[in-house]
Amino acid sequence: MIANNTIDDCDAIIDHATLLCVLTTAPDAETCLNQMNRLMWVIIEHAAAIKEREVENHVPSLPPRSKLSVVHRPEPRDRT
Repeated sequence: MIANNTIDDCDAIIDHATLLCVLTTAPDAETCLNQMNRLMWVIIEHAAAIKEREVENHVPSLPPRSKLSVVHRPEPRDRT
């Protein structure tokens, strides 16, 4: 069930993600695939609810994270 506030949605995301971690590390993880799929959708729904509330309330979010980039260093030149 989707909550009406961000804290409850965040708690639900943490709880469901923790359960998902436990299921994926179990030796019989293949037998839990249907349940893992359901948990992932619940996590997505809670995250979408948070995002929707943030957009509706125009709450400024955290500054954008810098994107990872690969720095290509020039190869050393032969100074002879």
